[in-house]
Amino acid sequence: MRQIEDDFTIENIGASLLEELARGLYEPATVLREYIQNAVDAHRDYRNKYGDLPDQEILIEFDDDDIRIIDFGIGMELAEVKDVKSIAISSKRNRSSDLTGRKGVGIWSGLNFFSKVHIKTSKKGVPNAYIIEINFAAILKHLNSDQVVNMNIKEVVAPNYAIFETEEASDKHYSIVTLSAPIEVEYRKQLLDPQSVKKVVADICPCRVQPDFIKRQDLLDWYTENDIDQFGIKVNGEEVYKAFPSATDEFIKGEINVDSNVVAKYWLIPHNPANRQNGKFPESKDYLTGVRLIQKGFVLGAANPYSKDTMEGYITIRPQSYLDWYAGEIHILDESLQPTLARNELQSTEKERRFINQLRQFYGDLTTDTREVASLRQTMWKIVKFNTFIQEVVDKGEYTETKKNEAIIDEILDFKFADNIRAAETSAKKANYSYKALKTYKNRLLRDIKREKAEIFDNWSALQGLVINLPDLSDSSNAGKRVKTVNEGTENSASQATPLPNPVVGPSVNTVNTDTPPNSLNTQSQPAPSVQLQPAAISPNVQVITDITSEGFKTVDLNIVMGIVAEVLTEILSNEPERQKKYYNQILEQIKGSGS
Repeated sequence: MRQIEDDFTIENIGASLLEELARGLYEPATVLREYIQNAVDAHRDYRNKYGDLPDQEILIEFDDDDIRIIDFGIGMELAEVKDVKSIAISSKRNRSSDLTGRKGVGIWSGLNFFSKVHIKTSKKGVPNAYIIEINFAAILKHLNSDQVVNMNIKEVVAPNYAIFETEEASDKHYSIVTLSAPIEVEYRKQLLDPQSVKKVVADICPCRVQPDFIKRQDLLDWYTENDIDQFGIKVNGEEVYKAFPSATDEFIKGEINVDSNVVAKYWLIPHNPANRQNGKFPESKDYLTGVRLIQKGFVLGAANPYSKDTMEGYITIRPQSYLDWYAGEIHILDESLQPTLARNELQSTEKERRFINQLRQFYGDLTTDTREVASLRQTMWKIVKFNTFIQEVVDKGEYTETKKNEAIIDEILDFKFADNIRAAETSAKKANYSYKALKTYKNRLLRDIKREKAEIFDNWSALQGLVINLPDLSDSSNAGKRVKTVNEGTENSASQATPLPNPVVGPSVNTVNTDTPPNSLNTQSQPAPSVQLQPAAISPNVQVITDITSEGFKTVDLNIVMGIVAEVLTEILSNEPERQKKYYNQILEQIKGSGS
């Protein structure tokens, strides 16, 4: 191996950029992205020259205090090696526009994070490999000293880098970037931890799509239609995939235009949960949610960029949390739209600002439509809940009286099906449905609602055969307050205390005169046949609660009164069956004796 003589031929150019890097222009995750971008661009460059991507995946490996990014792309020959070391000058600047790293920052990205970078590269057809070594620690020390003012970039960098040449087979093509010795403990945790690196790759890099993603084929077809690349990227030998949630049954696609020109295309999947009214995708480390802005395969910033309600100089929107109902990507196709140096957002030229405004308009239209569809979907999942409950009871062939089950039945009886469905339809019609798939989704929701409702009404008579005193179900209003059984309110009728006895009411049934105000009740006894009291079977023809009015008491069947007594005693003396019987009989005798 021999050292190659080289020197900087430009002075003071790039000094401000070097200072920015030294101050921490990048976050740890974006440092990795820069080096992976170089690897991806090398694979693209190989395809541009030879027609196909390399067979091998991009590899990320760890060894003691090092992380290595290995690609099998085009590689570099000597002239390119000398060029690529120059700050703010990129060897890609005159090559294909599908290359990402066009600012010449890539190999310097780790300046503030690692002590050293070692790059070995070989180009197909060249019988040599070249090595670049840069001492980041020494350069950083100089930049942090008092001598940084009016520094000469050549004096800072030249003593701390070197280029070497060694023999290599001419059919080899690769680049191996080794970053050594993170300068902070925190950086070591983030940059040398395989799990952290896997998350960076999955979140922001153009890796392949998870094989079991339910809409994978739709997405692969869309990628093909729009020339979107995917790359195999392995971390410690395990391939990392871009994962999206599969709780969906829609694939939405469209475009964003500026001045009638297509500048970006997008795909989206809306959340369609099995048992949730809330349309938001649950937060998870296992998949990506929200909308991501992508340029040349790499994500710019966080999910849902530029979606704040208000941004100075831009239209106001109210996305609230409705963007979290979706997962998807917006790919920038217009090559003139450029990111900032940190690649976390777009630049602020007039062209970028106009695109951002259209992006916000897209968010606004999407969330307006989604807000209206949300009302329809809430109605659907409520009816689905009703239908599921009824189906389970009918299929089981028996009904267990619990607070939860009774509450659902009351909710069904109180639900005005025709009125609620009509209201949801009216709300959904307010949307513009700028996106055809959302309109299709709305129509499918309506079909689902009507189908589920029909099943509820079809099965209601079967439910009536299992639930005591269950009235008919009305389409537009409930069928009256349901008369409850004695055991109402208990968690499980099968686990109650010993049932109260069935005492025989004497030779008369007591009634109460409703013509007298409650404070001056007069009672009288009227002959009647003997009645066998059944506390758990209340007459459905008597409505206890609604019959007590401000005008006084209406005539109340003694069965009803004693049913309520039995219910109260069971509730307050649930573990004392003997005292239940005692008090029950005492109250019964008092009522029979006094007539009230």
